[in-house]
Amino acid sequence: MSVEPDITVPAAPAAAGSPPTGTAVRVGFLRRFRRQRAAVAALAILVLITLAAVLAPWWTLYDPAGGSLSDALSGPSGGHWLGTDDLGRDVFTRMMYGARLSLGAAVIAVGVAMAIGLPLGLIAGYAGGLVDSAIMRVNDALMSFPPLILAISIVGFLGAGLTNAMIAIGVIYAPRFMRVVRGAAMAVREETYVEAARMMGAPAHRIVRRHVLPNILSPLLVEISLSLGFAIIAEASLSFIGLGVQPPSASLGSMLGEAFRHLRDAPVYAIGPGVAIMIIVLSLNVLGDGLRDSLGRRAMR
Repeated sequence: MSVEPDITVPAAPAAAGSPPTGTAVRVGFLRRFRRQRAAVAALAILVLITLAAVLAPWWTLYDPAGGSLSDALSGPSGGHWLGTDDLGRDVFTRMMYGARLSLGAAVIAVGVAMAIGLPLGLIAGYAGGLVDSAIMRVNDALMSFPPLILAISIVGFLGAGLTNAMIAIGVIYAPRFMRVVRGAAMAVREETYVEAARMMGAPAHRIVRRHVLPNILSPLLVEISLSLGFAIIAEASLSFIGLGVQPPSASLGSMLGEAFRHLRDAPVYAIGPGVAIMIIVLSLNVLGDGLRDSLGRRAMR
């Protein structure tokens, strides 16, 4: 009776230069992000503000568009925590509704910027050559203008209103996404596994979809977080000068514009929306820094 030897064939080692698995990346990211206490606190603050703003119709006590002229520009009280505006409307209630409008406008504006900058950045970074040069010359031309001046010009051409303001903000921040995505795509293009896919005859669109795009998500995520803060400021600036949200609707920026006209008579009116903008933008910046540190080299491409 013969005993056949137990032969075990070792698994082939991972190819050099192959990207880490998705699970390993997520676990490592979450472990590092939990150590970023400031970023975790910023995320918690943003979630709390977003929930409070989205659920404002169900928990605030007043109609944001209704008020009494007899209560106009009254100071903080038990009934009106942040006082009332020049039409007697509750400032705290309008601030919650305004935060919802400002956050929503920032998200849509960043979405517009991504819709423009992401595909153009991918094409420029992966194709290179004359295509890259042509796209980046347009990108450099847009970035040469002061962002707010360019946004004012676009809204002045399209007409005042929140929709046009969001389009303008998306256009002025699209070059940021274009530059970030291009740099990340150029770095990924030189990786061994991308070269292998190209040598095996994989079409360009498949390489971009399966190899390039998933590996630029880290820097893209950081840029989204930072751009949301810039978009909040841009929307507030446009609404402050009357080119964004139009009455009777309110955003944090338009409330600041209204408060500025009554700064001498009711200085407390400006505190609520001003502090809200500061907290939201600061939290987004801290979150972006935490994401960059947690993602490490992948976010620096």
